[in-house]
Amino acid sequence: MKETDFLVIGSSKSEKERDCIAQWNCVVLEPQEFPTHYKEGNCRVLLLIEPDNSLLAEVQAYWADTTPPLTLIANSEGKGNDESVLCFRRDELTKPTFRSLVKGLLRSKKERDAHQVLARVSHDMRSPISVIKMACQLTGVHGENTKQRQRYLSMIEDSTVEIQSLIGDILDFSKLDNDTVTLNESTFNLHSVFNNVVESTRLLAEQKGLTMRANLHPATPEIVRGDPGRLKQILTNLTNNAVKFTATGFVEINTVPYPGGCGFEVVDSGIGIPPGAQEKVFQAYQQADETILNKFGGTGLGLSICQMLVKKMGGEISVWSTPGEGSCFSFSVKLAHVIEEQSPVQEISLKGMKIWTIEHPTEEAWHRSAAEGGFEFEAFQKTYSLARRAQGETPDAFLFNLDNGGFIRLSRVLNQFPEDKQPKVVVTTSAGQRGDAARCRELGVNGYLSMPFEFSDLDILVRLVIQEDSHDLMTRHTIKERGLSKVQDIAC
Repeated sequence: MKETDFLVIGSSKSEKERDCIAQWNCVVLEPQEFPTHYKEGNCRVLLLIEPDNSLLAEVQAYWADTTPPLTLIANSEGKGNDESVLCFRRDELTKPTFRSLVKGLLRSKKERDAHQVLARVSHDMRSPISVIKMACQLTGVHGENTKQRQRYLSMIEDSTVEIQSLIGDILDFSKLDNDTVTLNESTFNLHSVFNNVVESTRLLAEQKGLTMRANLHPATPEIVRGDPGRLKQILTNLTNNAVKFTATGFVEINTVPYPGGCGFEVVDSGIGIPPGAQEKVFQAYQQADETILNKFGGTGLGLSICQMLVKKMGGEISVWSTPGEGSCFSFSVKLAHVIEEQSPVQEISLKGMKIWTIEHPTEEAWHRSAAEGGFEFEAFQKTYSLARRAQGETPDAFLFNLDNGGFIRLSRVLNQFPEDKQPKVVVTTSAGQRGDAARCRELGVNGYLSMPFEFSDLDILVRLVIQEDSHDLMTRHTIKERGLSKVQDIAC
């Protein structure tokens, strides 16, 4: 059971009673310690032992602006004045029925939380789905107008991304809440991850007329070991929130290195958060104010996901804020500093090899490389022309751009090759999405590269894929770990 599931406030007098409570791995506080020493900010079940009126008033005030936890009171009489609170005798704490009771209450509260977020998500999905439906109808009416058609297709794409983001949040939270998320650790360039987030945020900030600031501390380690994808997810969520809740002024992101890890700060001049709501923003399904949810949308899961990921990465997250002046979210994660000696780029010959593609943006560079390297490169314009060739021969590598049809089209193209003569596959994309790696593995893709990248990195990745019979998905990190890349951009 997680720390935030069960909070106990009150003195445990008997050793047997203390042992019984301790088996829950819960947070236990003396009455005078609440709420000053309660840092979690949320719990599913609250147990009060012999509470006086003062403690009851403090508890009521603490959860006044949000949904209170399921509350139990244990006293000598097993009675209370509030019908919404379950009361029982204190000697029942040591009985097996108490454990069964708490298990049932935790399950009940979790189910209610799930129903709450599903209701919000279903509401949030109506808007993008309505936009998609309208854009499809208008495309049918004005489909002959190329400019209008592109506008409607852009509306459909934006709404699809919004729906994907909502679904991604739900899946992430579900996995983290059930402790089924595994960190994918690798050696990566921390400076490049930081700069990648900064540039992505800069585009959003400039669209709103905001100033984007970034400070990479000189002592920030460059090559580290950790989970670059999850680190980028946390930074992106916090910076996107900063832009969302800032109408004028600036958004700033800083690094704060320390031995064994690195801290990050995301500062903005936005609407700010009231003092009483600052700890609650990390609770699942909630934002600082319901009116904010109605105005800006969202499931209220983003900061909760960030908090769980930060804890999983061995760090902590906190917020300082002044209403009307802005906020500062800071977090730390453990990252092992790696000192690498980069070996020179190895020569992996493509002489005599065949590489095929369909409408790939790097076609010209591949034609030049083929002329110099003595290998065959062919770019097809249509799937059916590739299908005819695929019946008689198979290339050593097939290069596919996900921006041109996505995984659906890739699946159709790969079906054109005989089942026993599948080529090695390398895919590229200008906008990597959560879940891409899993989809690549399902389709048997061997290499994956997202923008920004240099042609030299794509060339090396293709060479690695052809040379090695590995079932692992090769990425930019593979190139970096082998010491084959001169380029340090890492898009996770």
